[in-house]
Amino acid sequence: MKIDVLKTFQISELQWIDIVKGFNESFDKKTTKEILYEYAVNTFCEYSYHALAITDEGELAGYNVFTPTLYRDNVKIVVSGSTFVRKKFRKDIFIFNDMVSALRERCVKDGFTAEVGVPNKNSKAYALKFLDMSIITDLNYYLLPITITKILKKNIPTLIDLVLRRIFIVWSYLFFLISNVFNFNEKKVQFEICTDNDFYKKRFHQDYYHKITKGNIRFCYRIMNEDAVKTAYIMDFRENDKRTFKSLSTTVVHILHKHKVDAILFVGLLRMKQAVLFKVPKKYIPKQLTLTYYLYDVNNPKIQGIGNSDNWNFSLMNFDVR
Repeated sequence: MKIDVLKTFQISELQWIDIVKGFNESFDKKTTKEILYEYAVNTFCEYSYHALAITDEGELAGYNVFTPTLYRDNVKIVVSGSTFVRKKFRKDIFIFNDMVSALRERCVKDGFTAEVGVPNKNSKAYALKFLDMSIITDLNYYLLPITITKILKKNIPTLIDLVLRRIFIVWSYLFFLISNVFNFNEKKVQFEICTDNDFYKKRFHQDYYHKITKGNIRFCYRIMNEDAVKTAYIMDFRENDKRTFKSLSTTVVHILHKHKVDAILFVGLLRMKQAVLFKVPKKYIPKQLTLTYYLYDVNNPKIQGIGNSDNWNFSLMNFDVR
C-alpha cells in the first residue's frame, strides 16, 4: 500500500474516475467529478491536498482531502473531509491514519499551522484515538420552527399547527423591527475566516446557494429537503462585513418572504445577542457535530488558544457538514 499526496491539478482523469466511484460507493451518493473538483479548487490558493491510498495492484483503497482555509492574521488552516476507505479494505484500520499522516507532512512543509475537522459519529472515536485530534467543542443548532408537525413528526391538529406557524412568522417580523432599533454585533474572536469578496465568490459559487445583497447587508443560504422537512440553512449573514442581529433577522425575514419552508436553521457558533432563532437543546439536535483540531506549529503565537472554543467562529460556512 502506498499513499500519494497530490494537489488538485495533479490528479489525472483516470484517478478522478476511481475517486468518484469510491466516494459514491462509500457514501451511497451520486456525486460527480465536477462537484468534487469545484469544491477542491475554490480555496484561497485555488487547490486542495488529496491523499490517495493505492494497493500494490494499483487499486484505490481510500481517499481524503485537506481543504486550505485562510483565517485572520494570515493564519493558514486545513479542513479535513470527504474521507472514505472502500468497504473491502476496511479491515486495515490504519489506511485512514496513513493518509492523514502523509497529508500532514505535506501541509507542514507548505506553511500550514493547524488542521481542523468535524468527524461524524462513526469516525469521531477514530479521529480522537488514532489521529490524535483534540475536541474544541460541539457545534450548536439555532432554529426557527415553522411547520411543527413536520419537524416533530407528530400528528398535531391542523388549527394548532397553523396558529403556531403564524406565531413564529410574526415573531420573526417583530424582531426584525426591533433589530433596526437595537442592533448587536457578533463578538470578534481569534479564529475567523477572512470573508472578503474573493472568499464569497469561491465559497458560494454554486447555483444552489442563494446569495443576496440588500444595501450594506449581504447573506447566503441554502434550501434542502431533510427527511420531508424543507429546511433553509443559513450559511452566513453580514452587515458591513460584521455579523449582526439586524443582518440575521433580515436573512430570516427574506427567507420567509421568498420561500415556503418548514424550518430555518443556523449550525455553528453564534456569539452575539439575538432572539429570532432558538438555540436547540443538545438532547434534541438531529446530528452531533464536533469541532476538532490538530496543531502543526506549536510555537506559532498566532495559533495559541486554538483549543479554546471561546476563540472560535465556526459554522457551515467554514465547512458544510450538514
